[in-house]
Amino acid sequence: DKYNDFIEANRIEDASERMRTLRKLIRDLPGHYYETLKFLVGHLKTIADHAEKNKV
Repeated sequence: DKYNDFIEANRIEDASERMRTLRKLIRDLPGHYYETLKFLVGHLKTIADHAEKNKV
């Protein structure tokens, strides 16, 4: 299943190969899963970008 594919991809030691595999898995996600992931990653980036402000 997809979950195990992502887990296995994350275990690839070679960083370039790991990224290639993860990118392919992400590209192969159904559209609504891809859009959800895109939104979530964007939101987490916003949080990380404001990390200093968020500590207060």
